[in-house]
Amino acid sequence: MNFHHDYPLPAYKEEQFEKYFNVETEWMADEGYAESKEVTLRKVAMHVILRNSKSDKLDAFIPYLAMNIFDRFISRHQLPTVLDHVRDDIVLAANSCLTLAWKMRDNSFSVPEFLGKWNLDKDLMLKMELQILMGLKWQMRAVTPICFVRFFVEMIPIGKGIERRTLNEIIIQTQDNISFTRFRPSVIAASAVLTACRLLYNDIYEENKKILLSRKYVEEEDLETCLDETYEKCIEKKILLLRDVWFGEKPKLEIGAAEIAKAGETSSSGSQRSGKEPIQEQNQDEAEGDIDQEMNFELKWMMWSSDDPEDLTINSPDFRTLPPAPDDPNDGTVEARNYFDLCAPCKSCIIL
Repeated sequence: MNFHHDYPLPAYKEEQFEKYFNVETEWMADEGYAESKEVTLRKVAMHVILRNSKSDKLDAFIPYLAMNIFDRFISRHQLPTVLDHVRDDIVLAANSCLTLAWKMRDNSFSVPEFLGKWNLDKDLMLKMELQILMGLKWQMRAVTPICFVRFFVEMIPIGKGIERRTLNEIIIQTQDNISFTRFRPSVIAASAVLTACRLLYNDIYEENKKILLSRKYVEEEDLETCLDETYEKCIEKKILLLRDVWFGEKPKLEIGAAEIAKAGETSSSGSQRSGKEPIQEQNQDEAEGDIDQEMNFELKWMMWSSDDPEDLTINSPDFRTLPPAPDDPNDGTVEARNYFDLCAPCKSCIIL
């Protein structure tokens, strides 16, 4: 894997978290996207990405990164015209975002195998991928909420008592709701940490929340809004919550569906069920191959919507862009010219 979800920027050092705060807005969808007509396109794209990302080596970060690419692109640009119908183009765009994410994340990903499995045309995929890459100025190493998790975990006393897999799942499972594109990545990360704290260690939740807010890295109003929505998602999706096995010399505890449901009824009793928690045993044999155990969980996207993406009506004039200009070496499109000057290995790596 050549793209680490924690440290996407080059020459990363622990004291350089400030770099992430300075650039995080560049990796967000454009303002107003959550209330735009593109919500229809997003539902179709998410359906495609969720379906086509299923694999024996489950890595939830791949579809998560694919949706990040899609949200950034479609919130800034009209849907490119590659095929005759808008729905066909959105399916093609979703698959292109997925393959870009997969290639960034996993060196063993086979493009020909993927294209064959889903009966996709290589040349059409190439055209759409190039449109997306140019539209995003080839910026693929996204700064996501995952990048900020360790920063906030180490900021509060109870942070290390929360299993990292739990925090990743909270962040990734909430991505199905377009409303979360309104929040800065750092706000989403802080919200995930505090929400896990609320459900696992409710008796010291307020204390840890005050400590985090006192550092002034996130706006209190934004955090409060995001916290409410994140907490609701955890209850709705029954997200698995784990305490870290080594923290405080306590066994790793699994908070299952019944406990999550009870937490929704009363937060004061949602953090502990003394003597009743099943022990989550560690199994060293689970880490097989290149499977990232911190990202090895099933996605629960689209539970929030009763709409079937296959039945959604798409009004073509609302989304159709102008026909692309013919390839002209003098048209000023530097990115397009440079792509065709790339060496063969780079073409293979970046595109197909």
